[in-house]
Amino acid sequence: MNFFGNITIRKPRRTQSETQVTDDESSTSKNTIDVSTNSMPELTDEEDEEKNSSKTEIERLTNELKIAHNEIANLNLENEKLKKEIDGLQKKQNLCKKITDSLKNDCVTPKKNKGKFLKSQPSSQYSPKPCSSRESAEEKNSKLTKPRANSQEKNAQSKSCLGIKLPNQTSIPTSGNSTQKIKICLLTCNTKNAVLDIAESIFTNNDYNICHFLTPYAGIKDQLNGLNEKLSSFTKNDFCIVMIGEEEFTKTNNYHDLIAHIRDELEKIVHTNVIICTPTFKIGQHHNVFNWRVELFNHLLYSDVLKNEYAYLWDSNTTISYDYNMFTRRYGHLNNRGLRNILSCIHQQIELRENKEELTVGTPNKIEETMNHYINNVNETTEDFFSRVA
Repeated sequence: MNFFGNITIRKPRRTQSETQVTDDESSTSKNTIDVSTNSMPELTDEEDEEKNSSKTEIERLTNELKIAHNEIANLNLENEKLKKEIDGLQKKQNLCKKITDSLKNDCVTPKKNKGKFLKSQPSSQYSPKPCSSRESAEEKNSKLTKPRANSQEKNAQSKSCLGIKLPNQTSIPTSGNSTQKIKICLLTCNTKNAVLDIAESIFTNNDYNICHFLTPYAGIKDQLNGLNEKLSSFTKNDFCIVMIGEEEFTKTNNYHDLIAHIRDELEKIVHTNVIICTPTFKIGQHHNVFNWRVELFNHLLYSDVLKNEYAYLWDSNTTISYDYNMFTRRYGHLNNRGLRNILSCIHQQIELRENKEELTVGTPNKIEETMNHYINNVNETTEDFFSRVA
């Protein structure tokens, strides 16, 4: 018996080798790929152009939307900026309104008199009507009696002019034929001109006694400090000439406060006459800013004196010529000739005031027509003041 007859011998497993792709298989795969490719829908040329135009339109609209968003953002920023500017202007307007209201309430007093400017008034009270030249001699003499009696009493108490002995001083006789010497007090801060010598050469007759208070390089407040006490011996026949210097105009100041201080100080003086001489300009184009400050101050001072009538006002610039005959060539300020011209004009007006009997009854703190004689007779011109600079 064959032992191996019942045993099935299996053949050994054959190893599979990598088969190379035949040409048929390659062609089959190619056909398969081609079939898959050919299975996609084909687009016509018209549909392709429409697709491209749609993409282009979408891109354009997207860009326009971005630009619109940027413009909106810019407009929002500009609106915020404008709102801030409006708020700032509103605050500035409110501040200016408060300042003007405070200046109106603090620096401007109510008008005392509704009468015509530059007319003499009765000494007893303020009246809107000027004194009539047809008054009888008895009424004028009665009005003149009281001021002369007061001056006589004050002269009996003191025989000196502001601490300076007066030569040849005489008292007022009761007959009324003789007159008392007129006291002239010059209040200046001018160290560049011979003020006292020029004044003494102008007021040469025996009817005047001159004294000079010099406060070097002082401002207006220092000049007027204690003025009421200095003029305690003065009467209604005397004059104090306040010549405002240039210290306040080398730089810009609050001229409203300065004028309010002048008004407060001079309203206390009711027993004598005070003449305010406005500051003078300087010659030369490099002084234009200085001249602008002087012009601004003079306008404000004129308006304040016109409204409140507390002193005589003399415009120093109307009686001098803007050339080197009246001003120095080196520094451009007023020279001795210009100062002499100003004081000479004031002397003429004082003489005119004393010679006109109807003007002597006016109150001493009124601005009379004679003190502005040259101002009222200045020829009008359209020429620019600063165009005359050499």
